[in-house]
Amino acid sequence: MTVMNTSYREGELLTVNCTTQPSKTMPTLTFYINNRALPKDVVRVWEGGAMLETKLKRSDFSPRGELRLKCVASVMGLYNISSGSIAIWLEHGKPFVLGAEDASTTGSKNSAENGFMSLGMMMCMYCIYSVQFMEA
Repeated sequence: MTVMNTSYREGELLTVNCTTQPSKTMPTLTFYINNRALPKDVVRVWEGGAMLETKLKRSDFSPRGELRLKCVASVMGLYNISSGSIAIWLEHGKPFVLGAEDASTTGSKNSAENGFMSLGMMMCMYCIYSVQFMEA
């Protein structure tokens, strides 16, 4: 699972990719925010992956400003593999308005860390996924 930043403002678009390795039976990918499955209309699916795009609302975050995000791959309801959850934080201040941000707020100092974390998560999911299907 890859996510560009670990902090977002209310109204900002959250875009997350979740990918799987090729297999005989393609898994179903489901995104969760705070252990709540997200509706299919905010997810675009392609062979081997899915992308979540949703505008964040204040109600998506806990009172302390945290949101837990995860992706679960399910194969025929027999195997469920979770990406583990990633904390996304509410960035305080003005709500996000498209085109109103200045250059100092674009990007994230955590982007590189997230890239390495995402690579590690994909490798871990691949290892678990491979072992389960080699046993079958």
